[in-house]
Amino acid sequence: MTRTRNSSRAGSGILPTPQALKGKRVGVEQGTVQEHYAKVKWEPQGVTVVAYGDQEQVESDLVAGRIDAMFTDAAQAAIGFLKKPQGKPFALVGPIVEDKAIIGPGTAIGLRKGDAALQMSLNTAFDEIKKNGTFKRIMAKYFATDISIQ
Repeated sequence: MTRTRNSSRAGSGILPTPQALKGKRVGVEQGTVQEHYAKVKWEPQGVTVVAYGDQEQVESDLVAGRIDAMFTDAAQAAIGFLKKPQGKPFALVGPIVEDKAIIGPGTAIGLRKGDAALQMSLNTAFDEIKKNGTFKRIMAKYFATDISIQ
């Protein structure tokens, strides 16, 4: 499963901590757990959190230098933005940001409410591909960037 990470210019030394981000501008997509986390944990510590209507706007302002970092889902950044030509000067930086109360325990998908049979089938399938190594092979093939797998 993936977690939330900061992306910033490679070698910038920016880490996803209030101390490292103090005085910096961090872009987030509006309505996401990243926005909520950044506003609760970082903004009171002197970090300017800039919310955008969509992820493309965040990425555009990062490239243009209007923000110092973006706070987003690591997989989304790794398979999307960082693979694009404009994403080449940037990298995932620092450790995975974890906070079960705000961010949650990991990646999720939505199912019809009350569809216990589908939920059980998916959970069983995910457990099996993790156990037999298929999940790690898929992650290595499609997510060459350092992304935490749990």
